[in-house]
Amino acid sequence: MAFGKVNIGGISAVDKQALIDIANSADLNQSSIKTNLANALNTKTGSNLTLSSTWSDIQNAISNMTNKKFASGIVTTDSNGRATITGLSFSPSIVYIKYSNGTNNYSYFLISSALEQKYNNNSSGLVKVYLNGAVASTSAGATVGTLRTNDDMTSDGFKCSTLNAGVFTLEWYAWA
Repeated sequence: MAFGKVNIGGISAVDKQALIDIANSADLNQSSIKTNLANALNTKTGSNLTLSSTWSDIQNAISNMTNKKFASGIVTTDSNGRATITGLSFSPSIVYIKYSNGTNNYSYFLISSALEQKYNNNSSGLVKVYLNGAVASTSAGATVGTLRTNDDMTSDGFKCSTLNAGVFTLEWYAWA
């Protein structure tokens, strides 16, 4: 009966070098993946990750990302042309609303005071901008509309109104 040789001296120098090469290759690959991920996060989220950032730093940058939130729907106004939308998982920054009174089509944006102040350095509050319809407009086709008592952004939705009293079906789109 023949038995194989038992090597009690460890692995050969060739096998040892092969394992070192595999480990080095994995480390280089990890480094380029980490660099690409950090650069993408910096570009998309404004984070400040560097080449020396750890995987924990990258994980924290991902965890701190905020997702863009969006919702849409259709609602019928009350007899005064007012509607309240609630139950959103966010407070809207921009709402687009369109409707028709059977004769004219209307569409407008509600822009939150926080967003208006951030990008336009205007602290005048909520802004309502009409895009078309039977409203006097600027040469660009838009005009700032008169806010009614019901126009407002809330922590989980918004309130809006039409130009005239009456029951209307509104199509709306809201973004955080």
